[in-house]
Amino acid sequence: MKAKNFIHKISLNEIDESIHQKFIRFSLGEFVRESILIKKTAKALQVQTGAEYAVDLMLMCTELLADENPTLTGDGVITSSKKNLNSEIEAAGFNVKASRGKKYTVTFELTAKEFKEALEKMTDYFVLVKFTVPDVMLKMKMSLPKPGSISEKFATLKVDNKYAEAVAKNFLFDIAEGFDVTKFKSAEVKQTFFIEDVEIPKEYQDDFALARLHAKKKGKIKRTVIVDGEEKKSYEIEFLA
Repeated sequence: MKAKNFIHKISLNEIDESIHQKFIRFSLGEFVRESILIKKTAKALQVQTGAEYAVDLMLMCTELLADENPTLTGDGVITSSKKNLNSEIEAAGFNVKASRGKKYTVTFELTAKEFKEALEKMTDYFVLVKFTVPDVMLKMKMSLPKPGSISEKFATLKVDNKYAEAVAKNFLFDIAEGFDVTKFKSAEVKQTFFIEDVEIPKEYQDDFALARLHAKKKGKIKRTVIVDGEEKKSYEIEFLA
């Protein structure tokens, strides 16, 4: 699978704007995040994650479905820091059913390719969706948790076993080499963010709003991988994003 989740990208020092966006809502401190829960049955694999993985899950679905390119019909919520963005959201490919302040309720009917293109136009927004097509089901809670708070099982992805290896190895990237996806029943990844410092570019130091948006968070991520009750790996990843 070409798509990497954002923690994998951080571990490879592939920091981009999408990763920076995930840390804007965090202040200094220690933040225990939701566990990534993976369960495998004879016919399917299910992954449940926290809100930070929402975009990663959506992009993963578009990659899994790229060859068949089915139409994804669903609904969701888009949240922005700005109001009156109906035209921009609809230009990306979503239909705005209702808006209240900075929160927009949407529907969509897009091919997997079109959905990916729509997401790429919405990098400054928080996008939450749910849809079901043969072999792939994705659902999310329709309200973002408060900054730093916990919302267990915020997003759920369920896929047919033909996609099980690609999805499992995406989330278990640090033990993927030699990992046999047919020989496990469950896995859990525990993660804690330690935000130790904030670096504000000089040009934004006198503007609180811009400083908040552009400040880079420096720290480490503690990650513990457990498969069928056995700890396989526990380590820390340093980052600046």
